[in-house]
Amino acid sequence: MAIVRTCGLFIVNEDDEVVCLHPTNHAIDFWSIPKGVIDEGETELEAAIRETWEESNITFDINNTVFRELTPQRYKHGKKKLHSFAVLAGDNPHIDFSKFKLRCNSNVPRSRGGFPEVDAFGWVHVSKAKLFLHYPQADALEELYTKKVAIVK
Repeated sequence: MAIVRTCGLFIVNEDDEVVCLHPTNHAIDFWSIPKGVIDEGETELEAAIRETWEESNITFDINNTVFRELTPQRYKHGKKKLHSFAVLAGDNPHIDFSKFKLRCNSNVPRSRGGFPEVDAFGWVHVSKAKLFLHYPQADALEELYTKKVAIVK
């Protein structure tokens, strides 16, 4: 069985708030970081940056942004693995996180309805985000705040 590799970004501002989004047609209490499936030929970081732009309208220059790489998180069913990275305001003082304009730039395929992938956004304090993000994301966020997480070179 092939494992689906998903890639995403934790975007954390100077107030320790993380960008969270609500995927359209999901349960009201299901929130996520921007993430999605890696495309052929992409690195995990490239996929995370692309998915972040598609789902939140935030983009980062891979060469001028400091990223931290988190330990991949395996889903309990074993069919999916999350590869995540973090962009922290403290590592990137040249980026004005207050200027981000959150919106969805992508739709699900027409065959599934053609509606926007995301229908709500917000900046949520890390302590609260850990409580309602999907468990692999909450585990990765916990790692970000309890362990020394390496900067991607």
